[in-house]
Amino acid sequence: MENFTWAHGIRTLNTGQVRHDAIHSESECVVVDEISVSSVKNEAQPSVTIVTLSLSDLAPNAVRLEIDKSEESYAVEFERSDASAKIEMQTETSDGKKQTYWIAQEQMFFDSEDSAKRFSRALIRAINLCGGKPAPY
Repeated sequence: MENFTWAHGIRTLNTGQVRHDAIHSESECVVVDEISVSSVKNEAQPSVTIVTLSLSDLAPNAVRLEIDKSEESYAVEFERSDASAKIEMQTETSDGKKQTYWIAQEQMFFDSEDSAKRFSRALIRAINLCGGKPAPY
């Protein structure tokens, strides 16, 4: 998944900025999604966001595709099986300020619908292999 997200985890935002999602493995079932936004003009806007995910905490049945062809937006959303805000998200703005948030769900953007579909299938498989439990709803 690392090489795939590095090559396909990119989206041009309607502001002209480019968002790049790239994951790498921290350990066997823990991945880090590094989100960078290029040409950040607003100093308060995050330029780098790091999201640390334990795949065993994610719900395989809560992985969703969010496709908006008119906006050319291709995202994969996923969330924890217990819907609790225990996913760590660290942001750093272009002026160097750092902040930590705790979230229950996250999304990754891709360059095409096909890439988003391929990643969602791989993510579901990885969640299942790591022991992820379905959400009760």
